[in-house]
This record gives sequence, C-alpha cells and structure tokens, in this order.
Amino acid sequence: MDEKEILNEVAVAIKDVLDDDSLEITMETSFVEDLDIMSIEIFQLVMILEEKYGIKMDENEISEFETVEDIVEYIKRLK
Repeated sequence: MDEKEILNEVAVAIKDVLDDDSLEITMETSFVEDLDIMSIEIFQLVMILEEKYGIKMDENEISEFETVEDIVEYIKRLK
C-alpha cells in the first residue's frame, strides 16, 4: 500500500469522524488549525485506522500527531 492510498483512507476516516464529506484533506492538513479536531475525535480516528490496517498505535505517539502526514507516515512505518 502506497502513501497515496493511505492518505485516501485516512481522509475517508477523518470525514467519517467529523461527519463532513466536503473536507479537503491533504498531507499538510493540521488537525487543530484546519480541522479543529478534539482529542476524542483523534482517538476515534485512531480506532478506525487500527481496525482498518490491523495495527496498534502507541498512545504516546498519537498525542504527537499534528498533521495528516504524521498519521500517514506512522501507518507506513507499521505496515
């Protein structure tokens, strides 16, 4: 699975969590500045992605995520 495919899957998950299909999600999208996402929504997103990819994300590292790229790169490392 390449970076573009992971980005697309992450974007779908973000739109589902935020219930907003109109969002433009890029690698540079910031969770706080662009999406105004709260920590509970980040954890919902993580749960979706863990199930989708069959991975377990470290809670300490999750708290460091600032952009969509952070999650995409993290998933690439685990896959």
